[in-house]
Amino acid sequence: MPLRQNFKNAPTRKKRRTGIITVLILALILAYFFGDFSKRTKNIILGTGIGMTAVLGLDVVSYEIDFKTLRDTGSIDASRKTYSNGVALLWDCSTGEDLDCDNFSTQDEAQSVYEKCMNKILEYNKDVDKAAAVSLDVYGLDGDKDGTVCEHLPAVAG
Repeated sequence: MPLRQNFKNAPTRKKRRTGIITVLILALILAYFFGDFSKRTKNIILGTGIGMTAVLGLDVVSYEIDFKTLRDTGSIDASRKTYSNGVALLWDCSTGEDLDCDNFSTQDEAQSVYEKCMNKILEYNKDVDKAAAVSLDVYGLDGDKDGTVCEHLPAVAG
């Protein structure tokens, strides 16, 4: 996804944060080149600018990091999050994969993945009720939105 499109589709909060980081980097550049500072202070400004540039790079990718999950799991992959209709989704349930009913051999297997993601949505977004969460079928497995997915698959392998 091109950077411009990624930025255009980002949540407003992310756009604001990216703008603030960019302004801070520009201020550091101006201070470094035009400020009357000691060599030590210029080195601090330079180091801060490099750090802020790294933060900006992380900020413009198509996902955000949930730092609590990162701290708990130590996994960047598990701590990635995206948003769907204003609801935060952690990586393994944030359409990181494109699954459909053909990826499962049984209805129970598909239902298990669906329930796992539903529970994560409800756990991570305390203000979302179960009825609203059903509409966030991130993989599109529940066509009729009744909570039962891939109903055409056999219940058990066989």
